[in-house]
Amino acid sequence: MSRRFLRSLHEEHLEEIGSLYERRIGLLDDVEIDHDDLVDLESRLEAHLDALVVGAEPALELCAERALEADPGELFGALCVFLRQGRQDLFEAALARFEDGDDDEPSPADDPDDDDEPPMEQLVASAKAELGVGDPDDPDANDDEAVPSGEDDDEVDPDAAAAADDDDDDEPFAPTPAQALADALCADGPPSWQPFFERLLEPGNPAVVAAIARMMAVRGLRVGPKVVAAADRLEPGPALSTVLWSLGRARERTASPLLGRWAQRLRGDEAAIATLGMLRSGDPSILDFVLRLVPTHAWAVSLLAITGGPAVAPVLQSRLERTEVSAEDIIAAGLFGEPSMVPRLLDLLEGSPEATTQALYLITGAPVVETVVEPVEEAGVLGTLANGEPDPRDRVEVQRLAHDPAPWRQWWSANANALPSGRRHRLGRLASPEVLGQTLHRFVLRRFVRQLAAEELGLRYAPQRDLDVDQWVGPQRAALAGLSALRQSHAVIARADGAWVLGQALLR
Repeated sequence: MSRRFLRSLHEEHLEEIGSLYERRIGLLDDVEIDHDDLVDLESRLEAHLDALVVGAEPALELCAERALEADPGELFGALCVFLRQGRQDLFEAALARFEDGDDDEPSPADDPDDDDEPPMEQLVASAKAELGVGDPDDPDANDDEAVPSGEDDDEVDPDAAAAADDDDDDEPFAPTPAQALADALCADGPPSWQPFFERLLEPGNPAVVAAIARMMAVRGLRVGPKVVAAADRLEPGPALSTVLWSLGRARERTASPLLGRWAQRLRGDEAAIATLGMLRSGDPSILDFVLRLVPTHAWAVSLLAITGGPAVAPVLQSRLERTEVSAEDIIAAGLFGEPSMVPRLLDLLEGSPEATTQALYLITGAPVVETVVEPVEEAGVLGTLANGEPDPRDRVEVQRLAHDPAPWRQWWSANANALPSGRRHRLGRLASPEVLGQTLHRFVLRRFVRQLAAEELGLRYAPQRDLDVDQWVGPQRAALAGLSALRQSHAVIARADGAWVLGQALLR
């Protein structure tokens, strides 16, 4: 077989990997898919990766050439091949593209909220723009510019208003090279390379530090103290946010001072992510800290909903009763799972359908859907037929949670008695580790909402394996399977269906 022919085959495999990788990321935000769609896509991607691995030196040569300038999808494929082939030399050489830091930044065409960020940052930056409720000029609707009494004015969160007012465009998400690096390490990074990864941390390149930190959280790499040291040299931004999230997810003990320092700053997305990490300790005093921030920092409402117990229900209910109710407040009510809040959510449907249907579905799991006709995004400029009517090829039928209040009220009238107040509900059932795990596969829910459910699962139940919406099928299946074992091995959790817990302990 000629070398030229082999190269053409390898090029085709690498191009297919790039296309499938980017397609997979897009599917995570597609409300009309199901889990089987991801399973099929990942199987196809895996077949192309295997073909490059068995391609030996010719395939490695191609991957080494492409890694320095390929788009993120092909970069992901090349890095995975290096990792699977044990080629530290080629992997390290590919990192040269990150030396100037440019590959860690989104291009102008990308959505800056969807850069290589941990899920909590995605919530903080994009939820209000995505769900579009509340008056940004109303200090009660999104008053992050206020601070608790005793705080200095320079501790105000200056990024909140900018994040809330970010553009509402629905540009398709495009992954960055930094994300491709992190994803490759999370998929195939070998823990046996620990000394090599520790050496890569020393220069403090933000993209490399963030990628290794995320691998630490996902694959159990024992480099926590080295990551903490590297984080001290990072400036605020997506890379630091990823590192803080990863340290919290890994429950790295040496990170407590670092997380506490960023949480106390109350500024930027780092504060929310650091506080999320601190909550994983299960320390009730951290919950008190979050509760004090609710009136002044919108992100605190989401954290309160996924960690608080019955005592915080009046706080969340009172926020729903305000004249202007924010997306964070509505989604928080759904995540908290108290059915007594459903009547007020029904009242909010007409003015804030997108956020409110998400919250109602989180509590009830009601199959209240509708079919609407929407423009095809790829069509660009919509065309017309010869008779002047819209071209039907530029439109598609989409099924979504119903925005019409009538069917929701009808469903609630018929089923309210099945969801008693005072018990925590998710998807129409008493909340439990298994039910929270099922939330991740309910693609009718927005991606950041599903990720918040994954964060909640880790905070409340502390499973042996954590879950994320962007996990690959194999690790996610293993983590989901472990949820049933968690119930069997822990006496409190076995009796806690419908109860509010934090760190495997009941909350009163």
